[in-house]
Amino acid sequence: MSETFRCDDKEMLVAYLYGEIDANGGREVERHLRTCSTCARETEGLQSVRHDLEAWLAPDADLGFTIPSKAPATVLQPARWAAAGGLPAWAQVAAAALFIAASAAIANVQVRSTTDGFVVSTGWIPVATPVSAGPVAPASNNEWRRELSALEQTLRRELTPRAIAPAPVPARSHEAGDTAAVLRRVQTLLAESEQRQRQELALRLATADRDWSIRRQTDLMNINQTLGRLQRGALRTEAGQQEMVNLIRRVSTPIP
Repeated sequence: MSETFRCDDKEMLVAYLYGEIDANGGREVERHLRTCSTCARETEGLQSVRHDLEAWLAPDADLGFTIPSKAPATVLQPARWAAAGGLPAWAQVAAAALFIAASAAIANVQVRSTTDGFVVSTGWIPVATPVSAGPVAPASNNEWRRELSALEQTLRRELTPRAIAPAPVPARSHEAGDTAAVLRRVQTLLAESEQRQRQELALRLATADRDWSIRRQTDLMNINQTLGRLQRGALRTEAGQQEMVNLIRRVSTPIP
C-alpha cells in the first residue's frame, strides 16, 4: 500500500491490529501513530481489549443438570432355539421330552416310592445292585436309549423337509404359464395390428384409384369440350373465309 494513512481510515487501522496489512502499509500506520496521539491511544485501547478477550475463559457454572453421553446401541442376537418356533406342537413337545430325558440321564434322576410318598433324588449316587438283578438295569438303559434314538429319528424326518423346502417348482411353472400367456397376448396384438395395417393400405389404394378415375374422367370431359370449341371455331372461320371468297368473286366478276 502506497497511500498515506489518515485518521479516518478505520479499515486500515483494524487490518494493522490483526496483522492483515502489508509491510508498506504497516510502516505508514506506525509513522502516523508516532505523530498522532489520538490514533495511538485508540490503537492501544483496541489492543488491550483484544488481549483481554483472548485471555478470557468461560466460567464453570453449575447448571443443575448433566448431559450424558449416548450409550452404544445393543444389538440383540437371535436366540439359538428361535428357529424352533415354526415347528408343529407335537415336534416341540417331543424336543422338550428329548431334552428332559437327556438331562435326567446326565443328572441321574431317581424316583422312589416309599411309605411317605414319592422321593426324587439326583446326582451320581452309587447303586448297589444284587447279582440277580444285574441284567435288569442294562435292559432299562437299552430301552430308553432305543426310545431316545427313535425320537431323534422322528425329529430329523420332521425337520429335513423344512430344511430342504423345495417349494419353488409350482412358482416356476406358474411363472412359465404367465410368460406363455404374455407371449400369446403379444402375438395376438401383433396379428391384429398387421390386419389393421393391411386394411388401411387396401382402403388407401381404393381411394387413390377412385380419385384417379374421377380425375381422368374430368380431364377427358375438358379435352372433349376444348376440341368441340376448336371445331366450332374452325367451322366459323371456314364459313367466314368462304363468304369472303364469294364476295371477292362477286366483286371481281366483270359487269356485262
